[in-house]
Amino acid sequence: MTILLHLLTLTRRLRTSTLISGALLLLITAPASGGLLYGVDSNAQQTGGTSRLFVIDKATGHANQIGELGKQVFAGGMAYDSSSGIMYVSDIFVVTPPTFANYLGSVNLSTGAATLIGQLTGGGSNAVTGLAYDGAHDILYGSGNGTSNMNRLVTVDRATGGLTLVGSMGVRVDGLAYDKQTDSLYGINATSLYKVNRATGTATLVGPHGIGTTSLNLGLEFDQDDGRLFASDTHSLFELDPATGAGTFIGTLGAEVEALASAPNCLPSATTLCLNNGRFKVEATYRTAQSAGPAHAVRLTDDSGYMWFFANTNVEVVIKILDACAFNQKYWVFAAGLTDQQVDITVTDTSNHVQKSYSNALGRTFVTVTDTGAFSTCP
Repeated sequence: MTILLHLLTLTRRLRTSTLISGALLLLITAPASGGLLYGVDSNAQQTGGTSRLFVIDKATGHANQIGELGKQVFAGGMAYDSSSGIMYVSDIFVVTPPTFANYLGSVNLSTGAATLIGQLTGGGSNAVTGLAYDGAHDILYGSGNGTSNMNRLVTVDRATGGLTLVGSMGVRVDGLAYDKQTDSLYGINATSLYKVNRATGTATLVGPHGIGTTSLNLGLEFDQDDGRLFASDTHSLFELDPATGAGTFIGTLGAEVEALASAPNCLPSATTLCLNNGRFKVEATYRTAQSAGPAHAVRLTDDSGYMWFFANTNVEVVIKILDACAFNQKYWVFAAGLTDQQVDITVTDTSNHVQKSYSNALGRTFVTVTDTGAFSTCP
């Protein structure tokens, strides 16, 4: 009990320090989350086949196929929701003769398979050419089709696909991207980069990107690792300067990628916890006198979760990883157990692949872990 009270006191102090320090501290100490850059092609719309999911090499631009969506995407967008671990994709093209409709869907990042969520409708739009997830306010934004070659900023209901109008952007905007470092929304079209006002929808020119594209299906995304801004024009990958809009060629994609999204290296699963905005991956195994296997993982908050072995009603281990960079330049690992089985826990900082392991021997009551020097990898 004394240990638990001490941990709660330290946790409150850390969080109070973070709140007092304000936005500047959040900018400096926000964890890099080891982002992977994904893309979806739409050439299937012309060929009658299925769109494909790719992971893109950020150094060369080459797109490596993961798998087929089993659906057709046409002039759509992608966005990764860090609160749920879901990758959303828009404008999945569904034909129901004699009409067709565009849908919101989710994509399995391991296989590429897409699942329909609901029809994109409302807000004066029936198609969304760009998606961006605002993690600070838990909102999925879309670039909805409009009139006179001008797009509308809309919010997207992640459960139904319903669209709510924010306002006209005043220009055509194809791709959207949210910058968590500056809490800003950006958009792109064939000539320029824009900043988008999330209250009114108005797009303000940042500057011409100069990438020389004629494509009307551009992808835009901030990398989850280092904050770099990437753009695609269906054939090539570019890096853009968010301050000026200027683009630099990286390489050819080798596929007609038109939508980009970044997701952490840590992808949550039945046996994997992803904590601190996806930066830390937590996995565990257990062993009894009769059996052994992977522990099942359940996320509680952004920095905590628990593990179960035999039944989901029987909690065995609770683990928490705290960002104490403002306190002692460390990430802390705490774990408590309600078991005397063998437990082996592995925590990986995916931003640099540093690992820490914690073990409890078979037959010993779990010893509380209070590692306040676990990772010297700030920020």
